[in-house]
Amino acid sequence: MRKITESFKSKKTEELLYSWKRGIKVFSTICCISMATVTFTEDSIPIQAETIAVKQGEETNEWTGKKVVTQIDGKNITMDNATGIVVNDTYMVPYEEVFEDYLEANCTYSESAKTLILEANEEKVKLTVDSDIAYVNEEKWQIEAAPFWGVIEGKEKLYVPAEFVAEKLNFGFAIQTIGENADTINIMTPFQLKKEDETIYITGNTIDKLVFNNKTLSLTNSIPGIQWNGKVYIPCSILAKAPIYAKITKTKEAVTINRAGNELVFYQDNNLVEIAGKAKEMEEALLKVEYKDNADYMVLAELVFQTFGVNSTKINVNQKKITVKKSGGTYLSLSTKPKNASGNYIKKIVAKNSNKKDMIQFTCKKTPNISVKSTSKKITLTIKNVSIDQGYTEKGLDARYTNSITVKKSGKNVVCTINKQSGKNFIYQYGNGKVRVIVGATPVRIAVDCGHGANTPGKRSPKMPCNIDFEGDGIIDVKKGQSIREHQGNVGVGKFLAKELERCGFYVYRSAFGSTDVSLSGRQKNIKAHNCKYSISVHFNAAGNGQTFNKASGIEVYYHRDKSSAKSSKSMAQAVLKEMVKGTKQLNRGVKTMALALCNAKTMGTQGSILVECAFMTNLHEAKTMFGNQGYWRETAKEIAKAMCDYCGVTYIEE
Repeated sequence: MRKITESFKSKKTEELLYSWKRGIKVFSTICCISMATVTFTEDSIPIQAETIAVKQGEETNEWTGKKVVTQIDGKNITMDNATGIVVNDTYMVPYEEVFEDYLEANCTYSESAKTLILEANEEKVKLTVDSDIAYVNEEKWQIEAAPFWGVIEGKEKLYVPAEFVAEKLNFGFAIQTIGENADTINIMTPFQLKKEDETIYITGNTIDKLVFNNKTLSLTNSIPGIQWNGKVYIPCSILAKAPIYAKITKTKEAVTINRAGNELVFYQDNNLVEIAGKAKEMEEALLKVEYKDNADYMVLAELVFQTFGVNSTKINVNQKKITVKKSGGTYLSLSTKPKNASGNYIKKIVAKNSNKKDMIQFTCKKTPNISVKSTSKKITLTIKNVSIDQGYTEKGLDARYTNSITVKKSGKNVVCTINKQSGKNFIYQYGNGKVRVIVGATPVRIAVDCGHGANTPGKRSPKMPCNIDFEGDGIIDVKKGQSIREHQGNVGVGKFLAKELERCGFYVYRSAFGSTDVSLSGRQKNIKAHNCKYSISVHFNAAGNGQTFNKASGIEVYYHRDKSSAKSSKSMAQAVLKEMVKGTKQLNRGVKTMALALCNAKTMGTQGSILVECAFMTNLHEAKTMFGNQGYWRETAKEIAKAMCDYCGVTYIEE
C-alpha cells in the first residue's frame, strides 16, 4: 500500500479514504518470495484518465484518477462497463469481476451490514464499505483506501483495494506504469506447494513455452514452469510429450525420468537425486504442486536437460520460455521407415464421398497429434511427426463440396490442404490410428456440465475408511478419514467426456469445470449463450444423511418434462442409459423425470438436456470402485460419448 498524498476534489469523497503508515508484518516463509516480473502489453493501455461517481450515503461526488487495466496471469480481462481506478495511489477494482468471476474467490456481500467477505487459498478477508478497518482471518488491519460504491457509465460497482486483497488471499501482485493516466496491474494465481500436510502458496516468474530442438511445447494448457528461489522448475508430465518422449514413472517413494537410457530419480521424502545411479543431495529438487485445476510434480529444468545430454539450455524469463538444443544422433529423425521415438507413419490415405459428404481419411500406425486451421474456403490439416509410407491419389473421389485436395511433406509433418466450397461446414475426428475430415457436416454443439463446486456444502462422500488413489499411480489423492468431493468425480468424468466428444467431431462447451460453484441460473445462461443443441450434467448420487454409508446404489438419468423438449430429452436419456448399463455392472434405476435446473431444456435453449447420476458416493463399494476411480470415470465418459454419437448420427471412433 502507499500513503495517500493527494486530495479528492470533493470533501465528501475525501472522507472515503484514509492514510496510514504501513507496518511491516512477517508472514510465513513463502511471503519472502520475490514478486514475478511481468511483461505488459502497451497496445491496449488506455491513455485517458477515468471519471468515477463515488457514493457515500445519499450523496454522489465525481472524482477523476488514473485508469487501471487489470490482468489475470498476464492476460487482460474485460469488465462490464467498468474499470479499475487509482485512488490516491491505491489501486481500486470492482471485486465482483476481478476476484469473484476471474479469480474464483468465494465472495459474500451483506447489504444490511455493508460487509464483503472474500475467501481463497485458505485465507479470508473481511471489508466494510466506507471503512478503513479490515480483517484478515479475524486479525484487524488498517487499509489505505476504504471500499466504496462507484458508478461508471451507469454501472454501480463495489470497489476494493486490489493489492491488499490480492496479497492477503495469497495471490501474486505486480504493477506497471505505462503513462501519466494509465497503469496496469497483474494478479497472479499462486502455485500450491504441497509439503506433507502443509500447503505453501508461491508465485514467481512463469515459463509458458519449452522449445526443444525447435519444437515448441506450450505449458499454458496445464501447469506453466516457474522461476522460484532463483531456480526454474517445469512440470515433469511435459517431458513425456513429443518430441522429448521421456518415460515418467511415479511411485510413493520417487519420480523417475528416463530418456534414451539416461535416468534421473527424484526422491519424494528427502532432497536426494539419483543421476545415472549416483545419489546427490540437492535443495528443493522436486516440488509437488497444484495450479488451478491441475496437479503435477515440478522438477529442476537445467538438471533434467543436463542429464539428457543437451548442448545448451537457455532460460529467457522476459519471453517466458526455455530453449533447449541437442545436436547429432538419430533419435528424432524421420524417414520412410521412421527411427524417431514415435515411429509413426501414414499407411493409407483415402478420399471418398460418404453419406453425401466428402471424407478424407488418413490411417496411421498410431493416432498422431494434429492441428486444424480453416477459412471460409480452405481447411489445412497438419498431421504431426509422421512419414508417408504410401503415396496419395485423388482417383475415385466423387466430390460434392471439395474442389481439390493436396497432400505434401513439410519438415517433420504431413500437411493436407482441402479447398472447399465457400462457407461449407466440416468436422474432424481422430482415434484408433485414424484422422478424418468430413466436409459437408456441421459440428453438433454439446454442453458438458460438472455439477457443484469443490467446496459446496454436503456434496461429498462420508469419510473414507481407506486411502483412495484415483489414477492407480501409487499417489494417494484422498487419505483415510477424508471425504471425496462430488466435484472431483464430476470433473473426472466431465474431462474425459469432453475429450471423447471433441475427438468424435462435436463442439463442446465446458460448464462449471472450475473449483468454484457456479450458480444454477448462471450455468443455464452460459449454456444458452453458447447455443448448445444438447446438454449433459454429470453428477454422483447420495442417499441418507450423508454422514454414513448405506446400500443405495446404481445409475439413473433424469430429464425435465417440459412441452417443448420432453420427448427429445427423454429419448436422449434412454440412449445414454442404454449404453451405460453395458459397462460396469450396476443397478439400473431407470430414466426419471424431475424439475431440475440442469435438465430444463427450455430455459437453456437446447433441444434436449439430461442429468446423469453415475453412481452413489454414499455406497462404500461404489465410492471406492467408481466415484473415486479414474478407470470408471473414463469408462463412463466413453459410454456417454458413444450414446451421443449414436443419438446424433455420428460415427464413434475408439481412442
